[in-house]
Amino acid sequence: MSSAAELKVLVLLGGGMPQAYWYGAGDISESALRPGTVVEVPLRNRQSPGIVIETGTPELAFSVKPVTRVAPDGARVSEEWISLLRWISSYYLTPLPLVLQAALPKIATRFLFHPPKRVVKRKDAESFSETNEAHSSAYPPTPEQRVAIDRLSEAMDAGSAKTFLLHGITGSGKTLVYLHLAKRALE
Repeated sequence: MSSAAELKVLVLLGGGMPQAYWYGAGDISESALRPGTVVEVPLRNRQSPGIVIETGTPELAFSVKPVTRVAPDGARVSEEWISLLRWISSYYLTPLPLVLQAALPKIATRFLFHPPKRVVKRKDAESFSETNEAHSSAYPPTPEQRVAIDRLSEAMDAGSAKTFLLHGITGSGKTLVYLHLAKRALE
């Protein structure tokens, strides 16, 4: 049984169905294990990458293995992003690991849920970014989509918390509206 005072971290691990497991901090400092930090942890007979989604000192009825290491380049997802995804999980009654998997950038999702066999070269990352820019500009919004984007953008700019329903048949371009709004929110 783990000591109640020992710092523990809940780590989202990838795979076919993402899961979150508790690990001990071991020799790693609390400041290095904030939510959003990419870590490597033991899972069965191998080391697996994951993201810290919670820290604390819960009293667990089982012993925990320690985190092996923190990603060397300080890779992390912001704590604000993790908080938002926790809210989405609660609001939509969806398990947090699934929300995280759906919301993380594709390149992070690939790393966590399908770890690369080789190191990604800087040229590959630049090419990935350029491809995404070209792809998003290839689909300008229709006049109806522009109306929806503008109305939702006004609410975002005002900082008001409102609920909107974007209604349309399959293939009408609702996802494109969401993508434009997400890009605007990130800017």
